[in-house]
Amino acid sequence: MICTLTDRELYELQHHAINEPLSYINNFVQTSRKLKKYPADVMHLFLARANAVIGETNKAHSLLEELKTSLPKLNDEPLLGKFYLTQYSASTYSETNNPYTEDYFKQAEKHIKQSGSKALSCELKIATSQKVTSDLSLEMKEELLHSAMQDALEAGILDLQLEVHLSYCVLYLLNNLPEPANRELTLLQELLEKEQHPLLYANILLYFGIVNLMLKELPTAQKYLLDGIAWAKARAYMGLLIPLNINLGLFYTNNGNAELGIDTYRYCLKLMQECGLENSLNANRTQDNLARALGKLGRFDEAIQILRTSLEIAKKSGNKLREYIVHVNLADNLTDKEAFEESEMMVNKAIDYFSQINENLYLSIAYRCKARLFEAQEKYQEGFEALEMLDNANQKHFRENFNKQNAQYQARMNKLHNEYLQIKNQCHAEVELNRLCENTDLIGEHASVKKAIKDAMLAARYPNTNVLITGESGTGKEVIARMIHAESKTGKPLVAINASAISANLIESELFGHKRGAFTGAMEDRKGKFLQADKGTLLLDEISDMPVEAQVKLLRAIETHSIQPVGSDKEIPVNCRIISTSNCDIPSLIHANTFRLDLYHRLNKVEIHLLPLRERLSDLELITSFFVQRFSKEFRIPQPTLTENFFNRLREYSFPGNIRELMNILERILILSPKAVWKADQLDGVLLAKNTPPRQAAKAYTEQLQSTEHLLISEALARCNWVQKETAKLLNMSESKLSRRINKLKITKP
Repeated sequence: MICTLTDRELYELQHHAINEPLSYINNFVQTSRKLKKYPADVMHLFLARANAVIGETNKAHSLLEELKTSLPKLNDEPLLGKFYLTQYSASTYSETNNPYTEDYFKQAEKHIKQSGSKALSCELKIATSQKVTSDLSLEMKEELLHSAMQDALEAGILDLQLEVHLSYCVLYLLNNLPEPANRELTLLQELLEKEQHPLLYANILLYFGIVNLMLKELPTAQKYLLDGIAWAKARAYMGLLIPLNINLGLFYTNNGNAELGIDTYRYCLKLMQECGLENSLNANRTQDNLARALGKLGRFDEAIQILRTSLEIAKKSGNKLREYIVHVNLADNLTDKEAFEESEMMVNKAIDYFSQINENLYLSIAYRCKARLFEAQEKYQEGFEALEMLDNANQKHFRENFNKQNAQYQARMNKLHNEYLQIKNQCHAEVELNRLCENTDLIGEHASVKKAIKDAMLAARYPNTNVLITGESGTGKEVIARMIHAESKTGKPLVAINASAISANLIESELFGHKRGAFTGAMEDRKGKFLQADKGTLLLDEISDMPVEAQVKLLRAIETHSIQPVGSDKEIPVNCRIISTSNCDIPSLIHANTFRLDLYHRLNKVEIHLLPLRERLSDLELITSFFVQRFSKEFRIPQPTLTENFFNRLREYSFPGNIRELMNILERILILSPKAVWKADQLDGVLLAKNTPPRQAAKAYTEQLQSTEHLLISEALARCNWVQKETAKLLNMSESKLSRRINKLKITKP
């Protein structure tokens, strides 16, 4: 009998089982009768999944064992692939040394390939990317997940698309990359309806907790973990309560409350015993963390007892690698207890085993433990010898990884060569695009600059496509915006408005215009920026500073392609491309409810990000030479020679003001202290303190700009006898803007 279930039906059933496990289990008989078209084995497969979610691991394994004999009779490749993939996941989660685990994976791989199912192919790629024993590099796993997402999109199954996003997060965390993991989680949280995907939401809370632990944001980590625990408890996700509590224990221990950490770890061990997970990877981690926390408090006897128990479990399960890892942890605690003889015996056994199996990473850890043991006994010669062996093990580990990576990259090069042959016909179009890139005002050879220019040129071809340009102040966002407008060839001017420079009560009038008498001071009809930019381009600078009330009306204007001037009851059709810029992290503003998610999606049909100058210092010499040449011509002075130590000094600087600040520095030097040859001392008194952290430097640079602005406005006011109307004319700004700057900078008449 062949099962006729579609992928969509299969994953709808799975969605119910894992998100509402208690309901699926309690109503299993009634549901099975109701869904007669589903074979009983399919229903039991997801019954096993539901039991695993609520922590009934033994029941789940028992159900899967029963299915081993009955499922093959269905002669259904997709279902067999799903079954073996479920077996593999259950085995990986609940046991650290199951000899059948790899066989389950190979069986899943075989049946899924034969099935041709895009959905199952996606799941298999996710599982491959998370294999601890995999030799794939980070880049290769990223490519694998990219391919998994393509499969999920082709299958049209939202659950799988969300699962791929979560898998990116797991991958980055396994590679100790919390920031990209955080970005992936933030995106996933935006896409997710937590009531529709409660299990996935619980995982998001868990990983947000882990990310914030890694970033040392401990109070935030605690909040996510406690929220996750409450969410998981309310829905009986007992399997997830374990990793949530393990990480909560880490929070307590790292936050100086080892006692509470110890209590939390003991609770985790109790949970795992109840769930049949005593031999799981999480159990190993908990035992090690518990011993470490006890050691922190000097409770070495208790720590040693925990590790002895862990050692017995490893021996019974036949997990040799785990057994000798525990030997090293136990030796460390025995050293602290001054039980030197047993400690040396333990670590020597571990060294012998790791040497036999050629595990140089663990071997180096064992030698570090042995060196510490000799140091505690003041046997310094033996300690030095142990350190030499540690160095040898480290070198072997490095060479092994290097050779492995080298082979991987060679295979990657071969793949890239084949891809090159396939896309050779596209070269003519690329040549034209590169020609356009060479004629822009954005200077640089860095890959990110080239990508930004190319994306801008591509966006310019579609006049109705809105573009969002992000990056720190001074990175060249307006240059990109003007480039897009110029290449659009609309024949209309680019109309710009700075959202941060207009008060909240005037921004609607500025955008949509107003009728005479609409408000006090409205002496005549006025066209807004939208109408001025009709059939052309509207540049919304620093869009993230726009008040939420104005965002609502902006969204409506974009959706309806019409505006309503203030004081008018008529809709006026308008059609223009909108280019927005922001120096803020808009997803974080969305999370804080200060920027609308629907507006964000309307504005960033194409998103271009510009890196800060400090992250593309390879372009520093090129940019500096370009502006020195330009300013020398403008000031009609000989172009100076720039020495290597001048550039070296520049490279040490963080450039909080980016390219705009670099231009300012070069201009000041040419005006105030021009010399024929520029050396490092040319920058004395011009740059901020060396090695100033980027955030601190940005703050100092902002303060420097504000100080300069304060002085400029104060002098202008003095020259105009403190008459603001005349001062505004002198400074070429509106009187209202001048008034705001005076208030912000706290300028007072002496």
